[in-house]
Amino acid sequence: MTLDTLFATMKGRLAGISAPSDRLAVIAEEIAAYFAVRSHEIGLFSVDAKKHEITFRWPVSMATVGHIPLNAVNSLVAKTANERIATIDNAFARTRHLFMFEHMLADKAERITAQKVMSAPIVGDGVVTGVIQVVRKGGSPVEAGDDFTPQNLADLERIAAVLGHNRI
Repeated sequence: MTLDTLFATMKGRLAGISAPSDRLAVIAEEIAAYFAVRSHEIGLFSVDAKKHEITFRWPVSMATVGHIPLNAVNSLVAKTANERIATIDNAFARTRHLFMFEHMLADKAERITAQKVMSAPIVGDGVVTGVIQVVRKGGSPVEAGDDFTPQNLADLERIAAVLGHNRI
């Protein structure tokens, strides 16, 4: 699938859907399919610079968990928002980080270690409004699947740009 196909499919599926949680589900499902991961391996976050915090938007089960301070130490999402730089970490399980995404999902069966991650800022009107992350989970790096590539990261940056432009 190409990015153009992804965007066209997403646009078609989103037509007529007004409920924010339903729209997020479609977005997460389509991005997950593009990167060959499961929809709960997509993280969508909102950044509120005035409150100095980041909140989960997807998975929806995480939206009520609370927030991550923008100045949080060992938080890839905070680093991404603050530095406005997309990154890949194919050794994420060995990197110091917050474990919210892995361990606080609604379904216990899905509480699997995030082995690999890509993270990109979502920028709208020159301001970071969110972050998108794609993870590969598994009991080991091999079980999690292929490493993310620079091309994968470039694609995620383009997806983030479209999300920012469309104020998702």
